[in-house]
Amino acid sequence: MASTIAAFPLGIVCFPGEVQNLHIFEERYKELITDCIDHNITFAIVPFRNSKAFHLGTEMSLLQVAKKYPDGKYDVSLKAERLIKVHRLTKKFPGKSYPAVKMSPLSWDEISDYSLAEQIVNWIKRLYTAISIVDKIPAPSEFLIRMVVHKIGLSVEQELQLLAIDQEKDRQRFVLNHLQDFVPTIERANELRLKAVLNGHFKNVNPAEF
Repeated sequence: MASTIAAFPLGIVCFPGEVQNLHIFEERYKELITDCIDHNITFAIVPFRNSKAFHLGTEMSLLQVAKKYPDGKYDVSLKAERLIKVHRLTKKFPGKSYPAVKMSPLSWDEISDYSLAEQIVNWIKRLYTAISIVDKIPAPSEFLIRMVVHKIGLSVEQELQLLAIDQEKDRQRFVLNHLQDFVPTIERANELRLKAVLNGHFKNVNPAEF
């Protein structure tokens, strides 16, 4: 059943279950966070791309106010609660300065396939080695795509495609295909960069025997 809640159009993608940290500085969204604090309301982050709202979004709840500034700005932690279908985005919620969205909730499955998770974890290890990132990677038994979705080189367009996939196993296959293409490209780029560096150095090379 459709209902209307507050909206926060942004150029980011949030996945159900993840935590998002934001700095809130616009007056209308300062009002929104104040209403979250005072009235315990939720709101929707609606991805905005190429001046258009995406047809899906994520309902968010306020987890924590990390800091409130003297001028009313906020640093906040938000929890993505559920996937929503965006029916209509309007500029004003009745009686408020922030936008509103008419939405309905959608299903979001998180039943993982261990074999796919194991393969993805191994590819991520290769990726992080190639780009010299030290970050904790969940074990395959605990792994969900939302845990790493912003850390594996996906474009915003790819993240939007992924948000539209409501089954975890299908999201795993999408990410695995991405990593199988992306990681070797990064590794080859590293090899070329290393060759370019070495070509600028004096080399001690044994002459060929003939």
